[in-house]
Amino acid sequence: MEKSIENIWKEGFLNQESILAPKIEALYNKKSMLLVEKIKQTYKNDNQAIIPIAIIGLLGCLYFGKIALGAYLFLLLISLFYLNKRALNPLEKLELNTSSYTYLVSYKNCIRNIIKSYTKVFAFAAPFAVAIGCLIYFKDVPWFQEMISNQEIGKTLLVSIGCLLMVSLLFTSIYRVTTELMYGNYLRNLNAIISDLEELQK
Repeated sequence: MEKSIENIWKEGFLNQESILAPKIEALYNKKSMLLVEKIKQTYKNDNQAIIPIAIIGLLGCLYFGKIALGAYLFLLLISLFYLNKRALNPLEKLELNTSSYTYLVSYKNCIRNIIKSYTKVFAFAAPFAVAIGCLIYFKDVPWFQEMISNQEIGKTLLVSIGCLLMVSLLFTSIYRVTTELMYGNYLRNLNAIISDLEELQK
């Protein structure tokens, strides 16, 4: 009767002389590394796409005479590009020097921390970045200046806070949806491998 993979794995832990456990461990190591490389490559491609977007945005603003807005958007996107590269550093430093399980759990925790950090960025920083962009764009527009001057301070603050909250909710939702679309399948596969390893070690 053929041995199940679970029994083979258990024998590998219980019997150091088993030659099957190292083979299965090597199989999971390879599977883990392939998945991690796919995640890294997707993340890098996603981040590199910011550069042409920043350039196109800058050129578009220059074409329409919005130099200050173009410079602001370009610097904002380039800053996001370097922020993304910095966020990838903890993932790059992880090495498969112990076991697939330990490595994948550490990798999963790093990704979870990155998602939490960016959720905060889009929830709190993005609305103010958009607000600054709108001020740069509309500051010389007569109807905008008239609207600001005719509004009471309290009402203006109330409307501004409401707009900031809406932008925060919108950007956070967009980030969550795009993350799920681009990385959801990878993360589910990551969780599946971790669950398999946990079952095999029981």
